[in-house]
Amino acid sequence: MRILFLSLLLLLAACSGSKKTKNTNETVLSADFVSLQRTPCYGTCPAYKVTIYGDGRVDYEGVRFVDSLGTFHGSMNANEAQKLFQKIETYDWKSFLDAYPIDNYDFPQFFIEYNTAETSRKIKANSLASQDLIDLAKLLDDLLLNVKLEATVN
Repeated sequence: MRILFLSLLLLLAACSGSKKTKNTNETVLSADFVSLQRTPCYGTCPAYKVTIYGDGRVDYEGVRFVDSLGTFHGSMNANEAQKLFQKIETYDWKSFLDAYPIDNYDFPQFFIEYNTAETSRKIKANSLASQDLIDLAKLLDDLLLNVKLEATVN
């Protein structure tokens, strides 16, 4: 009986992952944001920054080798933004390095900044980064493709 109990205890411990989960009753605040900044490279890599806020607002700045140069704004569905932030909150933000070693000086780097009441991180990353960060950068790229951007009026 003791062996069965210990086996069950070990199985439960092994199944618990390193990712934390956020209470689903907590809501994402409009001031919460995640941003992705892609840096230039030696070549024609797109350089831009996109910021998505908890309420679905989107800010975009195209720097070079992008279709939209300049400052723009747009929005995404608030429920989709909530889902995005709930997914991001499952990452173990404390496990990420502040900066990953340069993989190649000719290749672009990217920055991910995540800011909520519980977490505030800005991470310099590249192809050597955690797979979660690489996947998040790709997800933010994909979300940007579905946002209608309008020029910001100064």
